[in-house]
Amino acid sequence: MLPEGPCIQCQAMSGTEWTTAGRPRNNYRMPLELTDIELETAARACRALAYQEELAARKMENPSMRGPIENTAKRAAVLAEKFEAARKRSALEHL
Repeated sequence: MLPEGPCIQCQAMSGTEWTTAGRPRNNYRMPLELTDIELETAARACRALAYQEELAARKMENPSMRGPIENTAKRAAVLAEKFEAARKRSALEHL
């Protein structure tokens, strides 16, 4: 006999068992504890990626192919700014 409600099937040690589907989990953000040098490295890596993607986008002749590459460059630049801002906040907290 199956339990009421939505079910999922999972393999047990012997045979097949039925369990009810669990409630959706709330995945809370885990704060990252990065050092100043790690934040700087991450920002530099994002800046380098943004620069390389900008160069690649300039070389593309097809505008429809250029758009996704330009978007990647913009996302990398925004992420670099976030790492740099986190580094500044961290420096101010340690004063």
